[in-house]
Amino acid sequence: MQKFRKELGLSRQDLALMLKVSSSAISMYEKGFRHLSPKASEKWTELQLLWQENRKKGPLPRGIEKKFLQVQQQENLSLLNLHVQRAATLSIGVTQL
Repeated sequence: MQKFRKELGLSRQDLALMLKVSSSAISMYEKGFRHLSPKASEKWTELQLLWQENRKKGPLPRGIEKKFLQVQQQENLSLLNLHVQRAATLSIGVTQL
């Protein structure tokens, strides 16, 4: 993981943001003390696939981490909207009683 992270030019903190884990967790993963969670593993695989696709086309594009973070932000926004809708539904039900 460390070799690949460095090849991408990412810090532990950058990768941690992408995988939604702490930078100390990244350190533990790289040293083999911990394993990625299923969700983090899925994100890691996405990043590797994106890298492989772009590697065939030439040098790794700058800002790849920004694209990955934008996808995560969109996922977070969708999840937040779902929670807001649920809360609104529950609130309507309570006020009607």
